[in-house]
Amino acid sequence: MRITRWSLFSVLVLVLSVGLTNAQSNDIILQIAAPFIAEDLLQDTISNYEAQHPGVQVQLVTYNGFGSMPVQSSDDAETYQDDLMAYFETADILLVDDGLTPEATRAGYLLDLSPLVQSDPNYDPNAFVGNLSNAFVWDGGQWAVPISTNYTVLTYVPDAFDAAGLTYPTPNWTMDDLIFAAETLTEYNADGSVAMPGLMIQGGTGGTAFQTLIISLLGHGVYSDASIPSSPDYSDPTLAALMERWQAFEDEGLLTASGEINNSLIPMVLGNGQNGIGVRAGAPGAFGGQNSTAITQVAEVMPGGSAGLQVNGYAISSGTAYPQEAYELVKYLIQDPNAVALSNGSTPAISGTDTTVQMPGGGFSITMGVSDTLAAIVDSALANGLTPADMRFISGIADAFDYMDSEGLDAQSALDVAATDWLERLTVADSRGATTSIVVNAPETIAQLAESEIALSFGVLRGFGGGIETWQALGDEFAAIDAEVGRVDVDQVMGLQSDSFTTDYDCFYSGDNLVPELDLTTILSLDPLIFSDTTLDVNDYIPGILEQVQVNGQTYALPIQVQPLVLEVNTALFEEAGVPVPDGTWNVSQFEDALQQLMNVVGEGEAPLQLTTLGETGLLSLITIYGGMPFDLTTDTMGLNFTDPNTVAAIQQVLDLVKAGYISYFAPAGVGAVTAAAGPPQGDVAISSSVQGAFGRGGFGGPGGGNNIPTQSITFPTGNNNAVSFQLGGLYLSASSQHPEACYRFMSYVANSADSFNTMPTRYSLINSNALLSVQGQETVDFYNAMANLMSQPNTVVLPSVLQTLGFGSTNWLLGVFESYINDEVTDLATELQIAQERTQDFMDCIETAQAELGQNNSEESFTNFFQQVETCEASANA
Repeated sequence: MRITRWSLFSVLVLVLSVGLTNAQSNDIILQIAAPFIAEDLLQDTISNYEAQHPGVQVQLVTYNGFGSMPVQSSDDAETYQDDLMAYFETADILLVDDGLTPEATRAGYLLDLSPLVQSDPNYDPNAFVGNLSNAFVWDGGQWAVPISTNYTVLTYVPDAFDAAGLTYPTPNWTMDDLIFAAETLTEYNADGSVAMPGLMIQGGTGGTAFQTLIISLLGHGVYSDASIPSSPDYSDPTLAALMERWQAFEDEGLLTASGEINNSLIPMVLGNGQNGIGVRAGAPGAFGGQNSTAITQVAEVMPGGSAGLQVNGYAISSGTAYPQEAYELVKYLIQDPNAVALSNGSTPAISGTDTTVQMPGGGFSITMGVSDTLAAIVDSALANGLTPADMRFISGIADAFDYMDSEGLDAQSALDVAATDWLERLTVADSRGATTSIVVNAPETIAQLAESEIALSFGVLRGFGGGIETWQALGDEFAAIDAEVGRVDVDQVMGLQSDSFTTDYDCFYSGDNLVPELDLTTILSLDPLIFSDTTLDVNDYIPGILEQVQVNGQTYALPIQVQPLVLEVNTALFEEAGVPVPDGTWNVSQFEDALQQLMNVVGEGEAPLQLTTLGETGLLSLITIYGGMPFDLTTDTMGLNFTDPNTVAAIQQVLDLVKAGYISYFAPAGVGAVTAAAGPPQGDVAISSSVQGAFGRGGFGGPGGGNNIPTQSITFPTGNNNAVSFQLGGLYLSASSQHPEACYRFMSYVANSADSFNTMPTRYSLINSNALLSVQGQETVDFYNAMANLMSQPNTVVLPSVLQTLGFGSTNWLLGVFESYINDEVTDLATELQIAQERTQDFMDCIETAQAELGQNNSEESFTNFFQQVETCEASANA
């Protein structure tokens, strides 16, 4: 079967996060499995529930990820069942989403809630919006209670339809209507290749959006309830006819452009409908450049009259010891706005649920909701929505398309094979249901302290030096060997809680350097502790690292790791092109030669170098390497340097490589130029930008990916200047800590445990330690030494990893000029850069006061005032 999703459970380690308790023997402890951000979003929710229900305590078991359900379908049915069982053993109450299918429920891991619901006089199905009350009802049972939903709809650009003389989409459209519009709206290059598709399907034919379209056009599901349990039913000849028609359209090749495009400009998009406004490159204003217009999109339900509903809900494990109590907690959660926000849905399932989410720390709140584009059709989408119950067995449609492609089968024959595949998987599920029972894992309790022992509180925020379980393991190791510390309590903290983490924790870790932005009175200078630390030699640090966390000669953090922006090379494509993979560093000449050779082995229309991760930073790194410095970072106060002759020349050299197709880059939507597809690298990519250590190392699917393409990390080339950009992970000691010496000892222990992380250490001795070598390997150690050598060179410029830290809006006009130049809309680059510099400076001067005020007050009103000031400053700069 097609891998439409992949098994995540094996890498999303679930760990106990909050709610450790000294529970009385008669207390009921309920565990909730949820994404790690629940630790912050649900703190008040849980406290309030416990206060209202004496004798009940709630613990969170969190997983390192986002979304509702970390277990996703696998090609191997037994593996999928193993992952499901492990998930439903972790907690009493678990988030689920539209990935929940009969294959999961027939295995017996979920409690059938229908007896609880039917005996509850306060449960009102009519309280749910649309038909959501039945979203998880099938095979005679109810398997979850809905909490929220998102939407799959058709969005379109009216201007494009007007220009083509087409009528707008309606719910009555057929597949032929959709295809005719897509064909008519397609734009072509001079050579006849597709420049802009008329239609984009998010996820392609293997995704949920397309499968929802088929069900909408078919007018009914692809399951049979003639007997219980239900079974796949692909026998309607209309289904096969729809697939044959779509296959013929797909064979026209109109769904894929020959080069990179800005997806927001595609006339029709079938998908989540969340992007209400697209910006044509170079748009006026701080968020779009200088010379463009906003592209308005309108939403409509799908052809056939339905909308997809991606429903999230809470299920209860069949292994719970407390089904009634768990059910009562579920009913509480589905009406809590913070719990709704945690589920990643835009519309609460219960009508009238408060949509105001109180953010951690109490500084401000946000209001949930859909985009303005979607808001116009929400009622229609809910009234005509397809829920998970309606979408049972739809993945067989994608599998059938695979069989049509790979085996040359006609649609009905392919559907018959897909049905057989499904029945085999259901047989596995039924076997599990008949032979397997589960028990929810016992809740954790707090380790008791001896009379002379203390507990340290440690927070992990802004990025991950490792999974939260790594930090807890280090805390446990340290507590076992330290004479004073009996326990280290580790919490994962959202950045939104920044108002309080310096007072909530004795010490903490951040994956970003916080020294430039923190109130330094809230953290301690570490110099006295560092100088008395016999395990640490300040001369062992890579040159320039300690200076990053020093102010007026005082050191305010203990740097432990660097996550540099690197280039990931596809070694197989390098070998095919006859290009040696750089050993250590490489220069601009070697870089350009490699791009020319690699152009012969990558896909047509694909750039050998795709700067998709931190694309703006990667582009400015290359400009710096070619001798330019648009932002002068050599002094304490950043200066704009767009018009310096060396900078103009360097910009032109790099952009000419982009124009020639050797480089593509992605700048986030609304920030400036978009010259490469968003998301992961596209096609046969030879070189891609990547943040080393952020998600493992393989930018293409090596150790951190999944497609087994051989990759290797290398540095950016060297040139007139060198450029490095990195995130600096460090440890901080709160001024409010009652145990500063003990906390520093833990910090020092962590700092010397570089082999616990998958990142680059900040000290030479740790880079070259046997412990790190045994874990990360010689190739990685060699790369770390090459990067350390590059960082230590006197002509190396350190760029911020996220360029908005240069100043809010500081890159927008510059990136607008880049896009205009690439599109041959600039006749005098120096003049355009002069205009961009003047506008950028005017904007930054204007916004400076507003930024200062926001830094002093994080209230909702302050945010509103700030963005109003942004609009005012934007208009003023463009005047």
